[in-house]
Amino acid sequence: MFDFAQLFDIALLFFAVLSLGSLSGFFSERAGIVNIGINGMMIFGALFYTIFGGLMNGGSLGNNLGGNAGNWTFFIAMILASLCTIVVGLLFGYSTIKLKADHIIAGTAINIFGAAIGMFLTNSLGKTLTGNDQLTNPYKEFWKIGDGFFFGSSLLIFFVVLALIVALYVVIKFTKFGLRFVSIGENPNAADSQGINVVKYQWIGIIIASMLAGLGGAIFMFTSTSFNGDVNGIGFLALAIMITGSWRIPLITIVSILFSLLVGFSKIGIQNVNSDVLKIIPYAASLVALVLFSKKIRGPKFAGQHFDKSRR
Repeated sequence: MFDFAQLFDIALLFFAVLSLGSLSGFFSERAGIVNIGINGMMIFGALFYTIFGGLMNGGSLGNNLGGNAGNWTFFIAMILASLCTIVVGLLFGYSTIKLKADHIIAGTAINIFGAAIGMFLTNSLGKTLTGNDQLTNPYKEFWKIGDGFFFGSSLLIFFVVLALIVALYVVIKFTKFGLRFVSIGENPNAADSQGINVVKYQWIGIIIASMLAGLGGAIFMFTSTSFNGDVNGIGFLALAIMITGSWRIPLITIVSILFSLLVGFSKIGIQNVNSDVLKIIPYAASLVALVLFSKKIRGPKFAGQHFDKSRR
């Protein structure tokens, strides 16, 4: 029997994951830095979340808190994961901004690095870091509502992320910082001629992007029972959503909702339909969306190019 409560629960969480991943790409590319390393950053976010979660709710600290008190530390674990992923963003920023490396190659390196570190830490170091034989999620099925598969924590995460999206939209659309920030991705030399520090805004964009990707990876891990060294390519799906949303926060949010429902369907399954076929649907849909809307999509003009102050 089809469980709408379970679909709703999964869709709420994956809306948060996909929208945060897409906004990560938005903040990077609006600053002129093409970021295909979202998936790698999300892997690090998931890894950091699992480690901190294990230490707080699965290790000595979690045991000292006792009862459900330890379960509420999932927000702390998510915040710490988001902050720690800044280190990965700084590495990416140093490569693209300081060393002027090719953005695609640098992003690919982040993806490979994230997958390699994730796979390494899920083996021999899992027990050392968390006290378990594997890196597990200690918050799975926290705050269950009723007898089905709906959890209050999913609703809470959804509203927090939605509030964050609204706040980011207001900042980008209605503040001096936001208007300057967007101008960097369109014409950095014109912005530089007006006294705007282009490089500073690019660094800010990378830092925000890495934090959002790390938070998205942490929430992805919140939906899983254990960390297997990857996030199932969800970062690439987020990248496709950002492009389909034409680098606009409202459209990105709407597309994220639609794809979160597709992910929900693929997770819970449909009777008499092969589960492997269902898992393909969100990714196949992203390809179809890109093909259909490719001619109408316009990204930041300067994205992917290195800023040269002498061109002013």
